[in-house]
Amino acid sequence: MSSQGPPLNPTVYDAETKIFSSELVKQFPPPTAKTVWSLLMGDGQGDEEHVVFIDTKDGTEWKLGQLKVLAERLGAGLMRDPQIPASSVVMLLLPNSIQFIIALLAAQYAGLTVALANPAYTTHELSHCLRLTKPVRIFSVSKLLGLATRSGATWSQCIVMDAHVGYGTIFWRECLRSAEEAREAKPREVDPSSVAYLPFSSGTTGLPKAVSISHSNIAAMCHIISITPGAYDRGVRSIGFLPFFHAMALLLMIHMPIYRRGTIHIMASFNPARFLQIAQKGRCTDLSLVPPVFTMLVTNADIPRDSLKSVRTIRCGAAPLDSAMQVAFAEKFSIEDIRQGWGMTETTVGCLGLAAGSTPGTVGNILPFVQARIVDPESGKDVERGKSGELWVRGPNIMQGYHANPQATKEAFSDGWLRTGDVVFANERGEFTIIDRIKELIKYKGWQVAPAELEGLLLSHPKVVQAGVIGIYDRKQGTELPRAYIKVQNSSNEPEELVQELQAFVARKASAQKQLRGGIRIVDAVPVSPSGKVLRKLLRAMVQKEEAAEKDAMGASKL
Repeated sequence: MSSQGPPLNPTVYDAETKIFSSELVKQFPPPTAKTVWSLLMGDGQGDEEHVVFIDTKDGTEWKLGQLKVLAERLGAGLMRDPQIPASSVVMLLLPNSIQFIIALLAAQYAGLTVALANPAYTTHELSHCLRLTKPVRIFSVSKLLGLATRSGATWSQCIVMDAHVGYGTIFWRECLRSAEEAREAKPREVDPSSVAYLPFSSGTTGLPKAVSISHSNIAAMCHIISITPGAYDRGVRSIGFLPFFHAMALLLMIHMPIYRRGTIHIMASFNPARFLQIAQKGRCTDLSLVPPVFTMLVTNADIPRDSLKSVRTIRCGAAPLDSAMQVAFAEKFSIEDIRQGWGMTETTVGCLGLAAGSTPGTVGNILPFVQARIVDPESGKDVERGKSGELWVRGPNIMQGYHANPQATKEAFSDGWLRTGDVVFANERGEFTIIDRIKELIKYKGWQVAPAELEGLLLSHPKVVQAGVIGIYDRKQGTELPRAYIKVQNSSNEPEELVQELQAFVARKASAQKQLRGGIRIVDAVPVSPSGKVLRKLLRAMVQKEEAAEKDAMGASKL
């Protein structure tokens, strides 16, 4: 974890163009355009006996050849379904499971576009995603069928992956063709530039946007990660507890282990004791974590120092990791190789970091075949070296745009550069540090929470006149918590009763990660601009003032 010595993925800065790029592009060929199926399962890659996934629920081991045959059989069945024309959209509404992976690979065999929905969505959120992507089939499990149908799906749309349910639904095994039929059918040919996935990305304007990720984007990202020193070695053993529909897990927990012949222990959800047990028993070599898990592992005194003794490498993503926490983790578990990465759904997972040897607190250097600029968000001009500004990126891993949303796509790009909305600084080693987010998204345990969406929800309550939502950082949990500031109508309710009423209202309407864990503050007025835009910067200033006052009061009490 030491910053001594040159970075293994050195950044090159062109003073004339003010563009950052990677030195590694001189050593490796550029990515090749391929479909997801041909990348992962095609070209006679062999290794059919390699165990690529282990279901921790029952210990079942899934070999690559076994998985391929099953995906081919289901994919051939999907191709025979008259309700699933070529290039149509299917949706996965599934928890982490081998069924998720089988459905995903089968859809890629059939040349379909896969929309990736969060099983924790509310009906309001899922309804929006269904209207936006218009899937012809929805892969789900029995316990989520109620959510799907309440959100607008029909029973006959649903392919159920865990049980015979009836009501017009399709049990997935009914779709299987024989292995012989699958081999004769062959995977459907699609253009690598066509859309492979539609993951959903939160934005500051409200409900999720569907991000168009092409086959070429996926192939490029797998190639880029593979040639980044130590980013994902062959034979990695890890644990897949991050949600598979999330871009980080989609690449690191599904695509990369197949591509690099690793082994992933599939966890449906994170359980600390079970996680540590699997890490030890499975002799895991690499772990992909998010900052709240770092915090929990470091601060929990009941977790022994030798709990992760087989682990060589830790990757951190989804949100910035505090340098002090990174150092504390390294000291407790004697793991020096801790590396951060930066990315967003729109970059097919990453643009910065992942290589070993980065300075603690930074997100590392620019990845191979990706280019970056640091731009003044007001003027649109590149800043001088050493100054901070908005990160702009371009490369073969950058999304095509937002599905069915040309206006949002237009706003996201400037002359082919993706405007990330993150303010960054690059040090003399070419390592980037995330300073702030222009977009003002709240990062709760790696989840993106859009303030505007929660503000709109609160304003739909009859007693709320104004609403402003920001994230407040909780050091104990190592994450931001959504907090609301509201102005209410004249109400006969006591403030505490009204807060409880509003908390219950949000609990009914929003997903778990969007709950107002930072509290609700009733104020005389929420600061807004002349045009009515919530001035969240002033709300954050209010929080800083409150925290400073509390600190002063604590100091005075000790005198």
